[in-house]
Amino acid sequence: MASTNKHQAHNVYLCPFYVYGHHKMPTNIATKDPLTNIADHALSTIRQCLHNKLLPEACAGFMFKVIAAIKRKLCFIRYTFIIVCALILVLSCSVVQARTNNNKPLEKVKLQLTWYHQFQFSGYYAAKLKGYYREEGLDVEIRARNPNQLPVDAVLSGEADFGNSNSDLVFLRMQGKPVVALAAIMQHSPWCLLVRADSGIKSPKDLIGKTVSMDLSYRDVEFLAMFKYEKIPTEKMHIIKCIPGVQEIINGTVDARTSYISDELYKMRLQSCEPGIIRPISYGIDFYGDTLFTSERQIREYPQRVAAFRRASLRGWQYAMDHPEEIVDYIFSTYYSDPTQVVVPLSREDLLNEATVIAEELMHPVLVEIGHMSPQRWRRIADTYADMGMAEPIDSLEGFIYDPDPKPDYHWVYWLIGTIAALFLIIGVYTTILFLFNKRLHRDVQLRTSENEELAREIAEYAEDVTAKNEELQGIIKEYKIAEKKIVTYQSRLKTLVSTLSLVEERERRKLSEQLHDGIGQALAVIKMKIHELQSSHSPIDSKHILEETLKILNKVIDETRSLTLEISPPLLNELGLKSAIEWLVEQSTERYNIKIDFVSSGGYKTLDQDTSSFLFKSMRELLFNIAKHAKASNVNILLQRENGRIRVVVEDDGLGFHYDKTNNLTDQFNGFGLFNMSERLEQLCGNLTVKSKPGQGSTVTLEMPIPSLL
Repeated sequence: MASTNKHQAHNVYLCPFYVYGHHKMPTNIATKDPLTNIADHALSTIRQCLHNKLLPEACAGFMFKVIAAIKRKLCFIRYTFIIVCALILVLSCSVVQARTNNNKPLEKVKLQLTWYHQFQFSGYYAAKLKGYYREEGLDVEIRARNPNQLPVDAVLSGEADFGNSNSDLVFLRMQGKPVVALAAIMQHSPWCLLVRADSGIKSPKDLIGKTVSMDLSYRDVEFLAMFKYEKIPTEKMHIIKCIPGVQEIINGTVDARTSYISDELYKMRLQSCEPGIIRPISYGIDFYGDTLFTSERQIREYPQRVAAFRRASLRGWQYAMDHPEEIVDYIFSTYYSDPTQVVVPLSREDLLNEATVIAEELMHPVLVEIGHMSPQRWRRIADTYADMGMAEPIDSLEGFIYDPDPKPDYHWVYWLIGTIAALFLIIGVYTTILFLFNKRLHRDVQLRTSENEELAREIAEYAEDVTAKNEELQGIIKEYKIAEKKIVTYQSRLKTLVSTLSLVEERERRKLSEQLHDGIGQALAVIKMKIHELQSSHSPIDSKHILEETLKILNKVIDETRSLTLEISPPLLNELGLKSAIEWLVEQSTERYNIKIDFVSSGGYKTLDQDTSSFLFKSMRELLFNIAKHAKASNVNILLQRENGRIRVVVEDDGLGFHYDKTNNLTDQFNGFGLFNMSERLEQLCGNLTVKSKPGQGSTVTLEMPIPSLL
C-alpha cells in the first residue's frame, strides 16, 4: 500500500495540467493516477464531440479503443502517448468546431441593383433560381433600383451587403470610399452614344455643333476621355441634361445621347428607326461594365460569406449564359407578373435581345472567364479619372480588387509542431527531476487544500457581491416605480393645465371685452354725444370748446387702442425684430410697474422666424408681469444673447423668490404662460428652461433654444 502511494505521488508531476493549472484537476488527485485522469478527460472530450457530431463515429471509436487499452498499461510510453493524444485532441477541437454546420439557418443578405429587373442581372436570378445561394448557406434578397439611393451608399451604410456598379467604382475608391470589386461581370462597358443611322454622324468629330444629351458627371468619364483624346472640346457641342427613353433621338430633338447598347438600340429598331452608335472602346477607352462589389467591412467581418456569395453568383452567371431562355422566362414570370408593379415594362423579346447583346458584345463568356478582373486594366481606368481631373492620382489600388484565393495560413501547423516538441522536452525534464520532487508531494497537497479553502472564501465573497447587486437592482426597481408614479402625476397635471389654459383664454377674452367696452366704447359714445352737441350749438365759441374736448377724447381712444394692440401683438416685433420689441416692453414695464429694468443684448435678431420671436416676446412679457405681481422686485436684469447658433434669454430679479419644482409647478404661482408652459414649449423646440430661486433670494430664469433656421 505504501509503495502504491509512493508511485502515485511521484507521478503527479508528470501531469502538465497539475503543473500549470492543478486547481482544474479533480479533488482526488492524491489518491488516483493523474494520467488516468488525463485519459478520462480525453475520453469525456471525445464523447462530447461525438454527441455534437463534430467527429465521425469511426474515428471516435478508434480513439476510445486506443486510450482504453493504454490505460491498462503502466509505463512511461503510456504516459507520453496519453499526454500527446490529449494535447492533439484539444488543439484539433478548434479546427473541428470550425466546420460548417449544415443544419444552421440561412444567412440573410441583400443585393442592391443599379436598375430595375431585366436580363442585365440574370446571373443573380439564376443563382437564386437554381439554389446556388442556398447551397452556400445564403438567403439572398435581390433589390431593384432605389431612385433615392445609389448602390454604393446602400452598401456602405449597411442597408445592403452587396451591390453592382460600373467602372465608376474605382473613382469612388479614389475618393476614399472603402469599396471592393469582387468580380467584373461585363468585360466591356455597355455605354455608347446613340445616334440615328441616317444622321451622318459616324465619329466624335461629327458631333461638333450638335446637340448631345449627357450628364457631364463622373459616370460619363468614358465619353469625356474620348472627346479629350480625340481633341474635341465639349464647348463646341450643345450639351443638355439626359432624359430617359430614345424618343428624343427618333424625333430629332437631340443628335446624340448616352445609352446602353444592350436594350435601347433594339427599342429604336422596333420603331422603324435604324440606330447608329459611337463607343468609347473604339477609341481606346475600354472600361468594365457591371461589377459586383461589397465593402471592406463585409470582407473583414464576414470573409466566408463574401466568398460564398461571389462563388454562387459566378455559378449563376455561367448558368444564365448557358440557358438564357430559361432565365428570361423566370424573369418574366417572377418580376413582370404584375404589370402595375413594373416600372420599366419589357417584353420577352426585349429580354432575349438583351441576353444576346450582353453575351456577344459585353461578357464574351466563351473567351473570358466570368468575373475576371485585370489589375493593370483597373489601373488604367483609375489613371483616366486622374487625367480628367476628377480625382487625385493614387499610388496603389491595394485592397480594391478582391482576392478569391488568399494564401493559406500555416501558422497553426508550426505552432502545433513547436508545442509537441516543447512537450517532449518538458517530459524529458520531468523524467530527470522526477525523484527530486517526491518529497514535496505532501506540501503540495497541503497547498491544494489551502487553495480550496481560498476558493471557498472567494465563492462566499462572490455570493455577498451577488446579494449586494440584487439589493442594488431592487433599489433601481423602486426608483422606476417612483418615476412611473411621477409620470402618472405629470399626465394628470397636463390635463389640469389644459383646463387652466382654457380658463386663462376665457379670462383674457373677458378682459379684452371689458377694455373695449369701458375704455374705447364709452369714449366713442362720448364723442358721438359731443358731435350731436356740436350740431345743435349756434355759438362758434361753444363749437370750438366742444371740438377741443372731442379731440382730447379721440387722442385718448387712439392711445388706448395703440396700447391694446401692442399688448396683443406689438407691430415692432414683426417690423423691427425681437430686440426692438423687448426694448419697447422694458420701457412700458418700467413705467407701468415702477421697476428698474436693465436690458443688455448681443447679436442680430431680425432673421428670427415669427413664431420664435413671438414665443420669446410673450415669455418675456409673462416673466415681467409675474415679477411685478408676485416677486415684488425692485431691480430686474435682462440678458438677450445669440451665439453658436443658439439664443439665450436670462431674466434675473431681486424679489421674494420661491420654491421651484419643475415636476409640480404648473400655473399655481404664475398666470398666463406659466413656467411649466414655457418649459414644455422649449422642449418641443429642442431648448430648455432653467429656474434658480429660493425664498428671500430672488429668482433667475434662463430660456435657451437653438435658432430654428439652423436646426
